[in-house]
Amino acid sequence: MINYLLHFFIEIYSLYKVIKKHNPDIVNCHDSHQIKGVIASKLANVPCVWHIHNTFLPSMLKPIFKFGT
Repeated sequence: MINYLLHFFIEIYSLYKVIKKHNPDIVNCHDSHQIKGVIASKLANVPCVWHIHNTFLPSMLKPIFKFGT
């Protein structure tokens, strides 16, 4: 779990750097597993369009998805 969390934040930072480098007008993410892209775009102050196609969402993840809206 610690390894996952460490890589989770490293990947968000990596995405953040890519977003800042290329300075896109918008970031487009698909499905719930793209939460890292949503967080990185929020940190970079770039609008994000997030398409969630999942029909099942565990209750412990619901607060995370409210952050992205």
